[in-house]
Amino acid sequence: MKLHILLLIFYSYIDKQLKKKALVSYLLFENGKITIDKKSPKDRFGILVQDNTKLIAMSVGKSMVSYVLG
Repeated sequence: MKLHILLLIFYSYIDKQLKKKALVSYLLFENGKITIDKKSPKDRFGILVQDNTKLIAMSVGKSMVSYVLG
């Protein structure tokens, strides 16, 4: 029961952050599974990003890590 309440509080926190911060999406990967996959609301950045939108990283560091890790 306590875990369920904590999860609801966590999900509520994520929703609030997506509504007020400059976040496009939130993805949580645990134990080999995607456990949370949320997008920004339509009135924020959700209108710009759909499920098939490719997000491009402009950071060289991220690109190098992606290249090395495959």
